[in-house]
Amino acid sequence: MYQWYSEQKPFRWPSFSLFSSLFVIVGVVILTNVVISIKSTPSSTTTSSLPVIDGKWQPLLNLNDDTIRQLFMPRLLDLNQVASKWNNVSEACRHDIRHALTDMFDVSPQNRKAWPFQMFDSWSKMPPSGMFRGTITDYGDYDQCLSIIEPIRSQYCLVDFSMPMPKSQPPPNHNFFHKTLGLLPETFPRRNESTIYEHLEKYSSIFYYTYVEMAICMPIVCNQDDLETILKVKQNNSS
Repeated sequence: MYQWYSEQKPFRWPSFSLFSSLFVIVGVVILTNVVISIKSTPSSTTTSSLPVIDGKWQPLLNLNDDTIRQLFMPRLLDLNQVASKWNNVSEACRHDIRHALTDMFDVSPQNRKAWPFQMFDSWSKMPPSGMFRGTITDYGDYDQCLSIIEPIRSQYCLVDFSMPMPKSQPPPNHNFFHKTLGLLPETFPRRNESTIYEHLEKYSSIFYYTYVEMAICMPIVCNQDDLETILKVKQNNSS
């Protein structure tokens, strides 16, 4: 004989430990399903589906030495001549110039070093942009030049070039708009100031009062005598 006992008891919330157990079980089930879903879903970002990088900068590796010289080397000087043949320049100066040229040209294109490009790119450009509007200064890049500390240290130098002008001084009332005589040969065929030479002659009087100011970046072992020798020889060869 079975007896049923029915007893009315007040309602009580399940214990906290029961809730905790349920949350853990549900969390494990959800996490398991997520992991299974991730493993079973094909990924669209696998290595095989990434775009192939074909080397957009490959043409830079194909630049020949002549192009590099035209783009980055100073126009004022033939530094190969300075480094190899100018015995009146100190050996320390010529050594570091040779070092720079070697790291630019005597290596495979993939191994060209950055520091000589930074040094020579810090030079002023000659002639400066805007020269025909009166721009006669170009200060290069001071910070880039002095950022080179290895394998050699560099120095930033300002150079003033005086243009050859007739020795007679202009009169007291002379100004920028006075034409300077004695610059072009008397036999020069004039074309009503349409040629570049007549144009420069027309505004040349400014060189009585100012210089062409430029900047160069050289190894720090090149002393003042070295720099003056290099620049004076270049100026004499150009005049």
